[in-house]
Amino acid sequence: MLLKNSIRKRTFWYFSFGMLIIILTFALLFSRYFFSLFRERIELEQTRTTNTMADVADSIFADIKQSAYFLSCNEELAKTLVNRSNTPLYVQRNQVTKTFNITTGTLTTTLMRGSLVVMLVDTQFELSGDQQGDFSLTWNAFSNHRIYSLQDVLEEDWYLETARRKGQIYAFWDENNPNHVFFAHTLRSIRIADARFNSDLGVILYMVPKVVLSEILDNSRVTDNTIAMLVFGENVFLSTDPERFPPEHMGGSLDSALSAIPSGGKTKDVVIDGQRYTASATAFQGDWKGVLLVPANDVWVYVSAPIPVMLLIVLLLLVIAALISALFSKQLVDPIIRLSAAMVQVRDDRSLPLPVEAPASKDEIETLYSSYNRMLEWIQRLLEEAVEEAEKLRSAQLKTMQAQINPHFIYNTLDSISCCALMEGNDDIVVMVSSLIAILKYSVNFSRTTVSLREEIDYLQHYIRIQALRYKSGFQFICDVPEKYYSVRVSQIILQPLVENALFHAQRDGDVLRIRLYCEEEDGQLRIHVEDNGTGGSAEQLNKMLKTDEEEGGIESLGGRGIGIRNVNTRIRLLIGGDSGLHYEQLPNGGLDAIIKIPLELSYGEEFPAPSLPQ
Repeated sequence: MLLKNSIRKRTFWYFSFGMLIIILTFALLFSRYFFSLFRERIELEQTRTTNTMADVADSIFADIKQSAYFLSCNEELAKTLVNRSNTPLYVQRNQVTKTFNITTGTLTTTLMRGSLVVMLVDTQFELSGDQQGDFSLTWNAFSNHRIYSLQDVLEEDWYLETARRKGQIYAFWDENNPNHVFFAHTLRSIRIADARFNSDLGVILYMVPKVVLSEILDNSRVTDNTIAMLVFGENVFLSTDPERFPPEHMGGSLDSALSAIPSGGKTKDVVIDGQRYTASATAFQGDWKGVLLVPANDVWVYVSAPIPVMLLIVLLLLVIAALISALFSKQLVDPIIRLSAAMVQVRDDRSLPLPVEAPASKDEIETLYSSYNRMLEWIQRLLEEAVEEAEKLRSAQLKTMQAQINPHFIYNTLDSISCCALMEGNDDIVVMVSSLIAILKYSVNFSRTTVSLREEIDYLQHYIRIQALRYKSGFQFICDVPEKYYSVRVSQIILQPLVENALFHAQRDGDVLRIRLYCEEEDGQLRIHVEDNGTGGSAEQLNKMLKTDEEEGGIESLGGRGIGIRNVNTRIRLLIGGDSGLHYEQLPNGGLDAIIKIPLELSYGEEFPAPSLPQ
């Protein structure tokens, strides 16, 4: 009964937890989807509003440019200013004022109809001198007259900037008129044909109520706390939050944030003075931008509106999932309990039980029974195979013990030959047989994976003794290995094949063949060199052979001489790995330098006595 309750409880909680994970996952995915959907909607609304704000502001500039264009193209205005007929100045002024009023009265923007406009005549015209001294940036000056002299503003900063822009609108504030915005545009006539005058007519100047631009920004709010602003050049010209973003404000976090906002209305998340915003900007009229900054908190309030409804749905789904888990666990647990009771009967048997009869339910429970019976069959088969493998191992051990007798027989025979040679006084045979015995004992000892470099050099010395007897004074072997490297661990029998390759294949005409063994350190590696002064070897061919498989003809192409060095290279790489191994370098004198690279960390850390050299 305890078992039954335990399984049922665990199954219920497992399924409930699984359903909870699934429901929460889907809830998270749907919430992210709806969040992104609502976020996209508010971003689209912000983009649309930014573009609309820029379009409305742009229409004001379009009217100013249109008026400037009409004045520049007006032939009557050009003739009146040139005044070839010597019209009295007061009559000339009235004619210019009349023409100016007719031309600037064609404004189409409703917002501009409450604005005042004047013309400052260039100093090259006689009329300009007559009007000198009457202009100022005041409401009375704009409302009383329409024509003034440019001479009165030649030193003003706003005029100098307007002249520098050459046909572009320049906007500015006047500290004495904080409720108005001023727009200036130069006038260049294409109708003046008199050589006495150039094409400069003067400047057209608008005084626009600040409320006109403020209404544009106020109507561009996406949320209650949205900050709308007009940016002119590198400065904030006007904003709905003048305390945080006053006119002429720029630099710091605002400068970097605005430069990161793409033009065209696209939105981007920015941080300005520690506050997160969703920002959008639309450029118009060259240096102007309409910018909207929507606080991140306002965006969250907007997109989090459906969260309560989603939480209610998730709660309802959790209740339904709990009911389904309880029903499903009951249907699943009962058959498992019956199967568990059947397996308890054979739990304590040391021998394999007989297969149990599977139910005829044709479902997963029947699969469990079938799998259990197949498991018993596999275990039985594995036991039989284990017995067979044990027998094979015993047979192999017997053969190995028998094979150990053969080297001992060879050692005893060679010892007998050495004794006979000693009795006959043939010292060369004694040395050769003694060295051969040492070589055989070293080469058939497979109990170690690595040996010290000292042991490898000792083994090589025995080989050198034999070859010295064969070649007499035909070659010279030099060992320059310092004692500090004798403890380094190396693979067994790696030096002898390299010396043998140098003896049998290096050609030397007239001079004695010299073979030198030495070591050096480089980048944490020990480089073991076996170099000769022969002339018959090619480092390029040997290195190519070391990288070529035997099936591709690499060894046969070299007459079979690569078997030993290839074996050395393979064993080193298998034992150490990395970039260790064997490669050849061509020496300047034509000889070869066989280089083995092994890491120095394989050292025993203790000193060994130097190996004795052959006498």
